[in-house]
Amino acid sequence: MTITYIDFLKTRHELDVQSLFGIPADERELLEIAAVCAAQGKPLTVTQFMALTHLASPATLHRKLTNLLEARMIVLVHEGKDRRTKYIHPSGLAIDYFQRAGAALAAVKEAA
Repeated sequence: MTITYIDFLKTRHELDVQSLFGIPADERELLEIAAVCAAQGKPLTVTQFMALTHLASPATLHRKLTNLLEARMIVLVHEGKDRRTKYIHPSGLAIDYFQRAGAALAAVKEAA
């Protein structure tokens, strides 16, 4: 008997290897946090991202933010007239990854 969640993790790991180009798990978690906030209509600002100190130090968060930008998994967007504030949104590449991860979850759930 297999456990559905373990099957999903296995499938997601395979998808990560194919899609995330070696992005470490902690960066994937930060990407997921940014994507959830953006999907809820409340994208994180860079300042809010840097305040996630329960996950890492500000210096590490800055490096992770830069890594995600360089991997083209996030984009920084100005919203409204205030050009000083940058909001973090998942890129098209990240959205594609999340869609495939969602399909993998649905497939595992159907097979259970």
